[in-house]
Amino acid sequence: MSKPLEKGRKGEEIAKNHLLKNGYTIIEKNYHCRYGEIDIIARHQGLLEFIEVRTRTINSLNLPEESVTYQKLLKIRRTISHFLENKFEIAKQNPKITSLRISLIGILLDARENPVSLTHIPIQ
Repeated sequence: MSKPLEKGRKGEEIAKNHLLKNGYTIIEKNYHCRYGEIDIIARHQGLLEFIEVRTRTINSLNLPEESVTYQKLLKIRRTISHFLENKFEIAKQNPKITSLRISLIGILLDARENPVSLTHIPIQ
């Protein structure tokens, strides 16, 4: 497994644990379709959240929050549409979904790949 892939998986695990600690229910991880992938789909109260996880190290040129491009957002939106058309029944099982949101969880790791910071922000 390549280092970037390992770092990405580590970041997704950190993000998942953060969400669970904050009362989220994980609906699906790494949802794939022909349009792309969504790292985590989670439910919190009436919110269905589609979460892109970006992991960087301190010596990276940009912050995780700066790495989501317009093209990536288009892929995420198409993937969300596919999910809603094909799997929404899974997501809306108790409680009712009243809103949808695309979010980013940005994780910054130190040189030893220990988490230094975690940012969870809506991007759409």
